[in-house]
Amino acid sequence: MEKEKKESAAKIAERLIREHYSENGDKLSLITKVELPRNNSNNLFAAVNKQHMEIYEYKRKNITLYETILWSDWESVIIDNFALKTNLLFESESLTKSINIRGKNKEVVNFFKNKPDIHTEILERKWYNKNLGFRSKTKWKMIIASLIYLFLFVNIANVMLSDDELSAGGNGNSQENTEEQEVKQEDPGDKEVIEAEQEANEDTAPEQEEEIEKIDLTLGEFKENWNDILKNVESDLMDDFIIDEFIDINDGEAFRFVLESGLNIEGFKYDDDEIREIYIHSDEDSFDRDSFPHAMAYAIFIGALNPGIDKEARSSILINDLDFDENLSFVSESQEIIFDDYKLSLTYYSQMDTIRLSATPLE
Repeated sequence: MEKEKKESAAKIAERLIREHYSENGDKLSLITKVELPRNNSNNLFAAVNKQHMEIYEYKRKNITLYETILWSDWESVIIDNFALKTNLLFESESLTKSINIRGKNKEVVNFFKNKPDIHTEILERKWYNKNLGFRSKTKWKMIIASLIYLFLFVNIANVMLSDDELSAGGNGNSQENTEEQEVKQEDPGDKEVIEAEQEANEDTAPEQEEEIEKIDLTLGEFKENWNDILKNVESDLMDDFIIDEFIDINDGEAFRFVLESGLNIEGFKYDDDEIREIYIHSDEDSFDRDSFPHAMAYAIFIGALNPGIDKEARSSILINDLDFDENLSFVSESQEIIFDDYKLSLTYYSQMDTIRLSATPLE
């Protein structure tokens, strides 16, 4: 019998908050996931209305009120939009308070725009200052990020140029063959040779078409594959890893979903929802604290790319091929393999203390 679909932590928390507000007859403007500087929990949710913001912590299928922020206590809020989050900095005469919004960023911004009793200032950032490495405007981070982005750009350019050269070479050969055939057609004695060449070209044409075919994966298919694998995982530690919906960012060119225990799935996609690049990553502290569910999530990530492989094969790819282990012994160098129609890369970024497993479809 097929297992019932599990409800994610975010969905449960939002439902419990709405039920709580409904029971008390309080109006609710929106609910969003948040982060606080001095709280490492990845299960904080803010309920926002005209009077306040109440922050609840979700734990063990229940919500607990963690903090209440009254709008009347603050004179202004400074809103700083980044690529993956929005920072709210509340100010009064002698106090400041910072909160990171991890979802419904536009709704939160619009809420404060339409709230006249608190002064709202939206910081204008240059587009590149929203990207990783440039957000803090720290020189050494910007230099490292520039080198990484340059490396990626050069590799993409090389791939594109190689494809153009192959295409140009193919067109050139085709043109030469056409000219040779025209010359030969002028000589009636070579008619049999021309017919033989044409038959050979017809025989090889289907094989050439098969070589350029590839399997495409949309974001919706990845989510479905991921959740289907989780249904068969016998571990309570993975109950909160169900993916509801990916959040579109950067005008729909990128996407993100925040899992539990410091894990995130992010990437880039095309207009038709086809994945251009997808990766799962976590910071080193979270990995050390919850190494087992992290290792499980990385293996499920591989399975979501190809649901046809079983859990033993997923583990073998992660542990044997990519040298992944809970002691982070792979951090000295990146590991890279070709898996089906994808290039898998396991990398440790020391400057950000981040472990990332990425998948890029082969061209």
